[in-house]
Amino acid sequence: MLSCSNSYGYELLARGKLESFSDGSARKITVASIKSYIADRLAKAGKIRKSPAKPYKDRKRPRKNTAA
Repeated sequence: MLSCSNSYGYELLARGKLESFSDGSARKITVASIKSYIADRLAKAGKIRKSPAKPYKDRKRPRKNTAA
């Protein structure tokens, strides 16, 4: 969800930005803490990314005419 490296993820855990728990030998990060981290980052940036001006389907090349 975050698309970050393992070392940066562990850094976020160490700084207390993400919450996690141990499940056997695996470390699990809660989805709620990821969503709250993203919301904090967006609030600090003061903007939310807007969708593109044109829909993706308008950007594709037209189909070839095969009615020959």
